[in-house]
This record gives sequence, structure tokens and C-alpha cells, in this order.
Amino acid sequence: MSSILFLLFFCYNQIMITVKRQIEDLIKTTVTKTWPEVDFRKIDFKAERPKEKRYGDYSSNIAMQLSSFVEKEAMEIGKKIVGKIDWPRAFEKVLVVAPGFINFYLSHQWLKNQIKNVLENKKFGQNDLGKNKRVQVEFVSANPTGPLHVGNGRGGFLGDVLANALAMSGYKVQREYYINDRGKQIDILGESVRYRFFQLSGIKIDYPDYCYQGEYIIDLAKKLSMINNYKLKDVSEIRERIKVRALKMMLLQIQRFFSKTLKVKYDRWFSESSLVKRKIPEKMLDYLRQKELSYKKDGALWFKTSFFGDEKDRVLIKSGGEPTYFLTDIAYHFDKLALRKFDKVIDIWGADHFGHRGRMLSAMRAIGFEGKLDIIIYQLVRLMQNGQEIRMSKRAGTYVTLEELIDEVGLDVARFFFLMYAADTHMDFDLNLAKEKSEKNPVYYVQYAHARICSIIKNANKLLKRKDAQDKGAIEKIEEYDLIKEVLKLPEIIEEVATNYEVQKLPFYAQNLATKFHDFYTQCRVIDQDKLNLKRFKLIKVVKMTLEKVLKIMGVSAPEKM
Repeated sequence: MSSILFLLFFCYNQIMITVKRQIEDLIKTTVTKTWPEVDFRKIDFKAERPKEKRYGDYSSNIAMQLSSFVEKEAMEIGKKIVGKIDWPRAFEKVLVVAPGFINFYLSHQWLKNQIKNVLENKKFGQNDLGKNKRVQVEFVSANPTGPLHVGNGRGGFLGDVLANALAMSGYKVQREYYINDRGKQIDILGESVRYRFFQLSGIKIDYPDYCYQGEYIIDLAKKLSMINNYKLKDVSEIRERIKVRALKMMLLQIQRFFSKTLKVKYDRWFSESSLVKRKIPEKMLDYLRQKELSYKKDGALWFKTSFFGDEKDRVLIKSGGEPTYFLTDIAYHFDKLALRKFDKVIDIWGADHFGHRGRMLSAMRAIGFEGKLDIIIYQLVRLMQNGQEIRMSKRAGTYVTLEELIDEVGLDVARFFFLMYAADTHMDFDLNLAKEKSEKNPVYYVQYAHARICSIIKNANKLLKRKDAQDKGAIEKIEEYDLIKEVLKLPEIIEEVATNYEVQKLPFYAQNLATKFHDFYTQCRVIDQDKLNLKRFKLIKVVKMTLEKVLKIMGVSAPEKM
């Protein structure tokens, strides 16, 4: 039975089941039959790739995890599991080693067969983890009151690439940007542009300190003066018209920047004002009252979030009658989960929203959506040059804009560098390294590997026309097998990213694949004395295809020349 199952791993033009998942499924099935009392929900069981080759290509900790449940030694459990499974021919050997690990070694013959299989499988890299479930990824959602800063780039690329990995994993993904188009910050935007507008019109007036700084406000005011003279007598009407115009222009700039410069496509731009117009916050309040989850105290309306894991209850309506941001945010997520019926919502927030995370998760438990919302918090970014931090921007007034960074290093480098760091770690963006054209720069290193393969393929295609220049060759060197193994990790990496949201695994995988190729290149000749080794030629075509796939998921180009 297990041998039949393993044939599913590479069916042509079909979504594959990875080696890792095959191992886990076979072990789980065997354990369930042997020890039916075992509850896998209580076991941290996995198969993973060991760091050292001597421990095999995959290793499982299942025997040690089971020892306390079945009251047997881990070594005995491991041997019993291995003995009960008719392991597929893909494995050269399966060993149980102290203190109880089960190590798996892939067969060289099976690895060689995968070159053709991967080459012919257009869906290589995809998996069925999502099973068409609807998932929404909401990211950046910065206030439309100024240019995007460098930190927004970290959240933007993280969200975009995570959405790509989820789509590769069988999810139906929607990318959403939440527009905060109401509140004090929008009023200040309108005031800022209005004051600059009046100054440009020749009116002598001081620019208030509370208004937004930076040249972009002057630019908005100039554009405003070109489209409307505002000869209205009512000052309040002028103020409102300018605010609406300023907001529209700012949003248009942000939308164009995402689509044209960052190459990030949003499926929906969802405005806070639309939420209010549809009276979703009011419906949310009615729901909480009916469920007896709210109460009045000191003239304010409170939410009983402390009953659901929050450190204290939270205010929904202030004593003055104004709704809190918390109420609007709950209503927004109620709209996502209850009305639009997403199976999962993933929010990507900056570090300044860390304190809001716990209360939002508590709120979701309270209204019946526990486990439906995941929140990723990404940490701060520092721009570094010559060992010094860069802080100021003429354009924004107080910070370096994302547009300035892209102009300085290019989109490919910006994307790759941001993605290399786990979201929960602080990041130093090294401008010196980012602009370096050498193997020290990881982006250059990976793209150069792809360009080198393209050059070899171009020369090989000339020899394909001559039968006397072809050599069937053989796959026999360790560098060749290591390269095939690295290729086969791609589906597993994508599945892991879709499960754990660790997008940093993608750039590191790209670097590892490039390293394996460079090792192969130094030891194995694809073209030798005007003779083309056909098997190696197919292998590098597989590597080229794999590099292109991982770079595409990351939104990074794969140049044919460097």
C-alpha cells in the first residue's frame, strides 16, 4: 500500500504530495493501527530535514514522542514502526538510531528519476494544503496621510509573498488594504493641505506645528490649486472640499505606488467609511448587547474581553459618545468573518500595534471566531549606511520613504532583503551591501546562478542539433544528488510558509539552491570539449525552472544576463 501511495509524489502535471508529508502520513497511519489510544493532538510529531547528512535526508521524532504514551523505550517503538511499514523504493534505507530517531535516506535511483518528473510537471511546487478554503491577507493599511515609510515595505512584501505561497498551497486568496479614511488624522491632512494651499495662493499665514511636514503636502496643495480655485464663501465648505480632495489624491498616489513601483496587486481597497455607512459597528454593538458581552460604566460602554483572555475589559463607546478604534476594528473583522465568510483572516501589523493584538484575539473568541484570525507583527527596520543609521527624509519630513529606498537599491534588492528576516526580529537594512554587485549580495548571488544556467542552456541548445555532440552521460557525483535533493525541497518550503507564515524560508532556500548549483558547476561539466551531457543538461533545466518559481513567488526577477 505504501509503495502505491508514494507514486502520488510525482504524477505528471499534478499537485504533488511531498516526501515529508508522505513520511508523516505513513507513520501516523501505522501508529494509529498499532496504538489506537494515541491522541496525535497531544504529540509534537514531525518529520524534518536534519542539518547533518549523516542523519539522513529526513528524520522523525515520533518514537520519542510516543514513549510516555505507550510506556516503552523509544528505540523499541521506532523499530516496531519501521518493521510494520513496507517502505517505498524511494528510500535506500530507514534506520532507527539512539535515542530513538527514525532516519530516512533517499535512493539515488529514485532521485535520478525525479529530474524527468519535475521537468514535465507544470504544477511542481504546488500543494493542496488549502483545499480551496477562502483566506484573506490584509497588509500595510497605513493611514493615507503621507508617503509610505521603509517599515511599510517590510509589511507589504511580507503580505504579498505570503499571499503567493498560500495561493500555491491551494487557498483562494484575497489581498486587502484597509483605508483609515475617517478620524483626526484625516482632518489634520486636510488642514495641512489647506494651509499650504492658502500660502501658495499668496495669503500670509503661519503653518501650524500640528500639521504634517514634508514636501509632499506642498505637492498636494499645488495639484489642488490646478484643479479648483475654491471661490466658495463658506469656510467650512472649503475646509471639507479640500480634505476630500487631499484624501483622494493621497490614496491615488498610494495605489499607483503599490501597483506600478512595488508590483503589489490588491484585490480590494476597503474603506472605514464604507463600514460606517453600512452601520456594521451598530450591528456589532447590538450583537454584543444581545449576548450580554457589554456593559455600561462611568458613562462609557465596555466590552467584557477579560472573560476571553484579555488583561482587562475594553471601551467600545467613550463617555462622550464617540466610538473607539477598537469597536470599528471588531466590526471590520465581523464583516470579514461573519458577512464575507472568509475561512481564515491574516492581518499583518507593525510593531506599534503589538498591544492591540491580544485584545483583538480576545474579541474574536467572544464573538465566536476563535482560531479564524491570525495576526503577524513585524518588527522595526533601521536603514544603515557606513555603520550609521539614516533617519531623515526631505520628502516625508521625518522618515526615509519606501520610494526613496526603492530608487536607491532597486525593487529586487528591497524585496529580497526585507524577506530575509523573520517578522518578529528587528532588521538592519545594509545599504552598502544592497548596492554591491558581488557574491556578497545574496540577491546578486541568486540571480547570477540563474543567468549562468541560461548561458549554459543557450550554448547547449546549439549542440542539441548535432547528434555527434551529444553524450547521454550519468548522474553519479555527490554534487548532482545534492542539487536534485535541493530542488525537491521547494514544495515543502512553500507548504511550510503557508502553514507557519515564515516567508524568510524562501530567500534562504533560493540562496541554498544557488549554492548547490555553484558547487555542481565547479565539479560537473554540462558541456565538456564540445560534448553535451544530456542528463546534466536536463538537471540544470530543472534547477532553472525551480529558481524561477521561487523568485516569482518572492516577486524578484530572474534575469538571463548579468
